[in-house]
Amino acid sequence: RRVLFRSPLILDRINLALKLTKKLNQLDYRDPKVREILSDLFGKEIDQTILLLPPFYTYFGLDTKI
Repeated sequence: RRVLFRSPLILDRINLALKLTKKLNQLDYRDPKVREILSDLFGKEIDQTILLLPPFYTYFGLDTKI
């Protein structure tokens, strides 16, 4: 099944989410950059208490709630 996204904005967001999740999954979960990348992906600051264990997957990143 093939889904066509015609909006360049959606395609840009998908590509960014893929790029950021790839970076996240290559880092050690204790790396402080994890929180920084999550903030970029979610579009908001991530709480210091969040612990992300890879692998992590998402489609767009925005509107994701933790």
